[in-house]
Amino acid sequence: MHSPSTRPSSRAVPVAPRYLAGPGTGPRPGPAFDHLLASGWRLDTALHTGNSVATSPCHRLRVGYGSTPHSPHPWQIGATRDVFGVPEWRASFGVDTPPEILTAFFNSANRFLDALGIDDDDQLFRPEPADLATTVAPLTEAGWRTHRMPWDITRFTSPNAQAVLHWREGFTSNHLTEMSAGQTLWWLEVAPQQRHAAWDAYLTFRTPHQLVSDLLQAVVAPEPLMRDPRILPQHLVDRLGAAQQRSAARDTASPSDGAAASGAAHEPAARPIAPGRRGPR
Repeated sequence: MHSPSTRPSSRAVPVAPRYLAGPGTGPRPGPAFDHLLASGWRLDTALHTGNSVATSPCHRLRVGYGSTPHSPHPWQIGATRDVFGVPEWRASFGVDTPPEILTAFFNSANRFLDALGIDDDDQLFRPEPADLATTVAPLTEAGWRTHRMPWDITRFTSPNAQAVLHWREGFTSNHLTEMSAGQTLWWLEVAPQQRHAAWDAYLTFRTPHQLVSDLLQAVVAPEPLMRDPRILPQHLVDRLGAAQQRSAARDTASPSDGAAASGAAHEPAARPIAPGRRGPR
């Protein structure tokens, strides 16, 4: 059912940074639902489309997977007071998001919900405004650089320049616009130099900041993910090669290379994936 394996095969190798590991093996949607179902969530799957929705026992959270071909963001999680109403907040994830990162975020949302009382809606639906420094602490501790951009955007860039988080403060005023137009407060891009990112994630203004922080922790966790290099998408192989080259450049940089080198944290290199190793597109 929804339990395809991302277990290491005999050919599996560690891939780091983990956000470039791709979706792993097996048919989607992968194992991301499994922990929710074990916690009492209900899973409904449409036979004619394959779309799946997992609903929390209290009906306040729903996780959906849309199997429509070429859907850029098939994974959605939202919090709503009314199952037929507009969600109070929503997070959307691209098709090549590593399932380990999805699972970590969904489990965090489930724990957050369990810690609330049945009538404690404010923390879930209208949390206090996030303290930016606290929310992005996992990134700053991992050496991501901060840049203040025009139009009230703050950008956080990984040391290897293969991932970028945008904090778009200017899009917080209109809830319905944010929910319908994709102009969200948080926007995470992986491999942003490409015409299209390897995968990205959007989180709206009212997403509890603890969940945002937990997602960022899952993104920068130092543990590599195990993958069969034969099935890694080529665009990720290319980015892993670029990450490896940047890591090597940081390791050999002299103090005279300036603040960009001295301030960079040492993310694990992408070995043993080689820059030219082929995988399917």
